[in-house]
Amino acid sequence: MINKFRGGLDKLGASVTFTATFYGELEIMVDALKIDSKNGIDMQGKTTIGGKMGVQIILAIEIGGKFNESKRSNILKFKAAAKLTGDAYFGGEIVIDSDEKGLFIEPILKFSGVIITGEVEGEIGWWKSSFKMEEKVIDGEEKKLDKRYIV
Repeated sequence: MINKFRGGLDKLGASVTFTATFYGELEIMVDALKIDSKNGIDMQGKTTIGGKMGVQIILAIEIGGKFNESKRSNILKFKAAAKLTGDAYFGGEIVIDSDEKGLFIEPILKFSGVIITGEVEGEIGWWKSSFKMEEKVIDGEEKKLDKRYIV
């Protein structure tokens, strides 16, 4: 069945690609020194460990070829392309800090939401047109969890 699909695409001068890209990031930030004009220099600060893992999915279709403009057999080239992209990631941070109660860890969970982007482009001879739309289908969210004190 897949071979028939590919054969049909070849006859049309078309191609379809599906790409999934997984990515990740880790960030460690240490605020070891605070300078305050009122209180002077403070050697304690917070440490933040954060990161995210996400996926980007792309489905692209391209088609192209030639057709006769008139009976004089002038050939006019054409091509069209459409691409649909979805992108989202999950992430979070762990803040290690202290306050008057002591040393604590504060987890923060993050979700980027889901963004879908669509692009369509067409070209016939000298005429070319394209448009792009982007829609956030699921809103992002950030949730701070309760501080957990280390005794």
